[in-house]
Amino acid sequence: MEKDLERGTRLHVEIVQKGLLEHDTFVGSSLINMYAKCGALSSAKDVFDKLPLRNEVSWNALIGGYTHQGHGEEAILMFEQMQGNGFSPDNVTFACILKACGTTGMADKGMQIHTQIARYESCSTDIVVGTALVDMYGRLGMLIKAQEVFDGLPFRNVVSWNVLIARYSDHECHNEALRCFFQMLQVGISPTALTFLSTLKACGSMEVLDLGREVHGRLIKEGFPETDSLVGTPLVDMYVKCGDFEKAEQIFHGLNVQNVVPWNVLIAGYGQHGLDEKAFKYFKDMQLMGLSPDAVTFLCVLKSCGNMEELQKGQEVHDIIARDGLLEKDTSVMCALVDMYAKCGALEEAKEVSFELPKRNVIVWTVLIAGYVNHEHAQQALECYDQMLHEGFSPDIVTFPCVLKACTMTSSLDKGREVHTHIMKDNTLATDPVIGTALIDMYARCGFLEMAQQVFNKLPECRLASWNALIAGYVQHAQNEDALSCFEQMQLEGFIPDRITYLSVLKACGSLGAVHEGHAIHVQCVKDGLLDDDTLLGTAVIDMYGRCRMLEDAQDAFEELPAYDVVAWNALITGYSQHAEEEALRCFEQMQLMGFPPDLVTFISFFRACSTLGTIDKGLEGHRQVVTMGLLEDDMAVNNILVDMYANFGMLTDAHRVFEMLPARDVVLWNALISGYAQAGNDDIAFSLFDQMKGEGTEPDSFTFTILLNTCSHQGLLHEGQMYYEIMCSSYFMIPTLEHVACIVDIFCRAGHIEQAVAIIHRTEYFEDATIWHTVLAACRWQNSELVRWVSEQTVQMDEKNPGSYVAMSNVIASIGKGKGVKFQDLESEIFSDYFW
Repeated sequence: MEKDLERGTRLHVEIVQKGLLEHDTFVGSSLINMYAKCGALSSAKDVFDKLPLRNEVSWNALIGGYTHQGHGEEAILMFEQMQGNGFSPDNVTFACILKACGTTGMADKGMQIHTQIARYESCSTDIVVGTALVDMYGRLGMLIKAQEVFDGLPFRNVVSWNVLIARYSDHECHNEALRCFFQMLQVGISPTALTFLSTLKACGSMEVLDLGREVHGRLIKEGFPETDSLVGTPLVDMYVKCGDFEKAEQIFHGLNVQNVVPWNVLIAGYGQHGLDEKAFKYFKDMQLMGLSPDAVTFLCVLKSCGNMEELQKGQEVHDIIARDGLLEKDTSVMCALVDMYAKCGALEEAKEVSFELPKRNVIVWTVLIAGYVNHEHAQQALECYDQMLHEGFSPDIVTFPCVLKACTMTSSLDKGREVHTHIMKDNTLATDPVIGTALIDMYARCGFLEMAQQVFNKLPECRLASWNALIAGYVQHAQNEDALSCFEQMQLEGFIPDRITYLSVLKACGSLGAVHEGHAIHVQCVKDGLLDDDTLLGTAVIDMYGRCRMLEDAQDAFEELPAYDVVAWNALITGYSQHAEEEALRCFEQMQLMGFPPDLVTFISFFRACSTLGTIDKGLEGHRQVVTMGLLEDDMAVNNILVDMYANFGMLTDAHRVFEMLPARDVVLWNALISGYAQAGNDDIAFSLFDQMKGEGTEPDSFTFTILLNTCSHQGLLHEGQMYYEIMCSSYFMIPTLEHVACIVDIFCRAGHIEQAVAIIHRTEYFEDATIWHTVLAACRWQNSELVRWVSEQTVQMDEKNPGSYVAMSNVIASIGKGKGVKFQDLESEIFSDYFW
């Protein structure tokens, strides 16, 4: 092209020297056309400006040059100047300017010109102008209007059909593209190579292999050889997208011209179907054939390397890119390199490549942030986001969901709010449903459910993903009633739940014991066919029934699974173990007989079942098995349940031996051992273990003090009980639970210190809890009648609808009367004459 421009420039000089431009507008128009086609638009404009005479042809040459070189706005400006100078546009002008409107997205201007065309009869009936109108409306996405113009054409040729089919295909209206193709055949128009290109694209995009084969047959019938790369390459693309790789390769190997395009089609196709190894093989074969990869090749093969997480192969591609000098030339390839390294977990290399870019952009930053998030380096992702802002880059619609996910992973509610504030500054971002859903998810998972609901309520467009995020948040934070309310509301608003929805609501039903609702959801899943090939969803059904004590239904759901895995077995075994069913032990054995080795979750449920059922032999056998499998080394949960199991068996020496062998101990483990000794009546050892736990730097939790206070209560240890209650409140600043208060009240009452017990009740939030007052009332059998009167009054006030309160009082009165030698009726009248009667 440069050589042609050079020759054209020399010819231009000769024309000027001979004075041919002064009187011949045709020569001037030809010069403008030559410069425009060579891409030298400034030279074309210079010639145009110096023309002594201009006509419609010279104007059209310049307008056409701007249009065809992608400078649509300049073309439209020249079109307006042309009319301002008194020249009337003709068919050629309108065809060019309509294309300019379509490529620049200037819909208003295009419709204005359409109205203008209607005033010119010769133009309004011209097939070229009509086709240009169809093309313009199609490019603008106004496909109904494009079809309307097409239907109004006085006649249609293959070009107008091709334009309509291509525009439908461009906007992924593939059914319409195929409809037009077959309609075109019915009216007797013979398709061209361009027709087949668009039609095959539609077949591939829809993955309709049968229709693709039919179009292929028509292509052969029309005399187009599949060996011609012009139609052969689209055929390869169609067959690859439809998954017929054998046919795709057959056509590929038969092409008479081998260039980079069909290789790219094949490499991309294999990558899109997850056959990344095959894609990489063709990348290597392509080079062996002497073909140099282009930017498209590298984009495809880098994506495959990232998907495979094959760092070595990715580095090999990186070396080739560097050798070919594309690192400095193509930003998209550099972005793909960053993405590949990030997907392979080589985040430092990804960062290095991003910093080597001559000019970074928001895409590179987003790819880097996404890489950190996907590999659970959320803090680095947030640091990267801050650096991005510091360097003046504005995050976009893709960046923010990644950043919000990082906030979720780090539970950084403050950072999430900061990001939310940034989003609200841009209305486009603030109203985007994907970003809105990410905000809901962030707030919900961070426990700020009120804000999650507020964001949800303000969404201009609510999607199923938004409902799913809100429901999942409620379930995660045990607000299961709210989750089920949302589930009901989303259906009332016309949303159809998907597997993500059902996974959340089944968990909510299980937690609530809402078996009726859970069963209804199970029935709906079966009706929708969701359980036909989804073991995970089936496992959620098993878990729900197990939690609801519907163990036969859980077993039935298990047997209906499309395939078994360890997770499904775990759900069934856990359901049985939670309800002390021996079936848990049978399932544990059966899963292994069927070739499924137990994992940590399996053993936890198994040991829980052994502990509850008291099957010592099974527990010992399981312990040996878990040691053999090497599962004890790093997992605290299994060790905790083992200590708990041995303690429940009364085998405290074995429990202590397991405990002592552990390199690290958490509070759950300490609690299991302390509880075991306490239940066996070894109070001194239990108390000593508590002191040892503190000495080793492990902080007790609420359950630790429940164990200690229960022990003191059962043994009547007033001094120790007071001490542990004081330590809990003063040293660890814990707010006493109902169980804590009940224990300390019982301790005081057993010691006869009713007044102190009542004083403690008054200092807690459980003053109005009837359970506490029943404890005090039971202790009043050794007290005077005035105290009984007052305590009874408190008890009945808190629990006046419970007949048990009156029975308890009657028992106390009877005990007091017996001790004093007073008749029951007389004492009852004395105590309650004012209160009851």
